[in-house]
Amino acid sequence: GQLTGSYDLPETLEDIVDVELEHGEDDEDQAQFTISRMHLPGWDRIRDLADLMPSPEYRLLVLFAAATGLRFGELAALRWTDIDLGRRVVRVRRKVSETNRGHLKVELPKGRKRREAVFPAWIAADVAARVVAAQAEELAEIAAAADSGAVLPQHSTGLMFPAPRGGWLRRSNFHARVWRPAWHAAGWRPGTTVHSLRHVAAVSLIYDLGVDLVDTAEALGHADVSVTQRIYVQAREGSADRVAAASASTDAPW
Repeated sequence: GQLTGSYDLPETLEDIVDVELEHGEDDEDQAQFTISRMHLPGWDRIRDLADLMPSPEYRLLVLFAAATGLRFGELAALRWTDIDLGRRVVRVRRKVSETNRGHLKVELPKGRKRREAVFPAWIAADVAARVVAAQAEELAEIAAAADSGAVLPQHSTGLMFPAPRGGWLRRSNFHARVWRPAWHAAGWRPGTTVHSLRHVAAVSLIYDLGVDLVDTAEALGHADVSVTQRIYVQAREGSADRVAAASASTDAPW
């Protein structure tokens, strides 16, 4: 039969489907996207921003993101069991996504690609201290849940960078309440996000530490080394001076 009456139809697909919020991390998928090192903050400015964080955990989050290149969702999902202190390796096994309906989903990292990244020795002591604290927090969370009869979501305990009240850190809350006030106070250019720290890590690996493109691509979780090359390998100011310095030896090559 024929339906009668008036109905409010959804204007967009997002009105009826629980989808992941836009987060600015898809820039790497755009064919024309590249990064200029001149537009990235230096380590002194990253340190200053980290010092403006309201807690030691979030200070470490900023430094850890800039050193390892983990995406925000990967940082939010990171547990102390994912950290190998002896090797200074972080196992990236999952990410947390926030949807337009406010739900949090735990899933495989982007591209369904698990990987290993390395954190530098200069933050190893802070990472180790945070691992110990996260272990203690997990025991307390499990005990509290047992007393109350609550069921804890899988992978939600022992987080390296939890929300203030425990559980997964929401990107929207962190950016509005923590990140935005901090970068404003630090005098950073508008539009700088936590994801910008991933680009700092990539550039630092390639140009400061001399890590080759294949290993850099693996650490960042890029689908292919060509993505890494397209985004981060381009001409920089002073290239002639660097080549001249590298070829300054008067000894003949034979």
